[in-house]
Amino acid sequence: MWKISGKEPKNIPFELGTVEQIEQYNWEELFFPGNWSPMFLEKFENRPWTSLTGHQLRAKAIILAYDGSSPNHRADAVAQSESLRALAAYMNADTGASRYGDLQTLNCAAILTAANGQKERAIDFVRQWGEAYKKFYSGRYNVIGLAKEKSIAKILLTGLLAPVFQLSSTDCDSQLTAICKALKSRMENGQSFAYKELTMRQLLQRISNTVLELNNQTLKEQVNIDQWIGYLPATTQAIAAAEKRLGLRFPADYREFLLTTNGLKAFSNTAITFLPVEKVGLLKDLDPQLVESWSDPQLFGDSATTEAFANSLLIGGYQEEQQLLLVSPYKNITDWTCWYFATWMPGEKKYPALRFYLEKELLDLEKRPHTGASMPISFVR
Repeated sequence: MWKISGKEPKNIPFELGTVEQIEQYNWEELFFPGNWSPMFLEKFENRPWTSLTGHQLRAKAIILAYDGSSPNHRADAVAQSESLRALAAYMNADTGASRYGDLQTLNCAAILTAANGQKERAIDFVRQWGEAYKKFYSGRYNVIGLAKEKSIAKILLTGLLAPVFQLSSTDCDSQLTAICKALKSRMENGQSFAYKELTMRQLLQRISNTVLELNNQTLKEQVNIDQWIGYLPATTQAIAAAEKRLGLRFPADYREFLLTTNGLKAFSNTAITFLPVEKVGLLKDLDPQLVESWSDPQLFGDSATTEAFANSLLIGGYQEEQQLLLVSPYKNITDWTCWYFATWMPGEKKYPALRFYLEKELLDLEKRPHTGASMPISFVR
């Protein structure tokens, strides 16, 4: 969008890809058949789209526009036109963007119509996408995915989504001022808590309340009458026994967590199941296979970080698709840090402390629309 608007910054603190590279990466993200499992694809890949319905039709429609044998992996004009017909059939049969996953459908439809010179249809799809996004927020299918296609970026720069999101120039200027102020504070003072006025108990209770307000029927069946997704607090004796067993002292925020609840149920797609303190252990003891697969110093940059990783505490996600670790001070890191791993995410996501992870989860929960639909608490990707 910088290139198209002619307002590219003079100094960019990262390597900027070309427009063509950005568009190609976005195409792979949206249309690549490998986004679906082989078991799912084999059910319909050799069938005509006219014989399909539901998710099979949606997937078939999207991958029709992909051609792995072409240089840019874009199918020819005939196949792309067929893809659009299939997408239209899916949306017409299923009342359009009625669910979270249909943001991708509208994303693909907008890009295909714009790329094929159907500007008015593209404008309509972008507008529909905006309306759907307000209802079904998705961190993955956000406006960036639209802006990565040059023809769509030109449409977005006209301000098409401003009335959809009820944005004005004054709103944007005000938000920009707030962002600049926050960035200046972050650079001068480091990361700060978003919910600093809350105690650990209040923070966890707010997470619990927010989850239940999202009408998660599955989780509601697991919580007790106190509307609490946690458990009874750990005793100081149990915490001391665990510290003696492991030969260390837990960081202050984790002790505070345990004194609030001895474990925690998984409450979102990215949240993990916290272990009770009696089952917390060193990663190298609880999951040696993970340690072995990540033991190459080249992955972390040096042997000190690798050793810190192996000797980290696994506090959540044992035998799950995601893990939460507490890593003791190492090298030039003077405080405990919190690392999050997931099978669908490359590398680790680092937080300065456990509380930052909990606050991030709460921030994400509070962004979700309260649609009345059940929110899954676990999934396989």
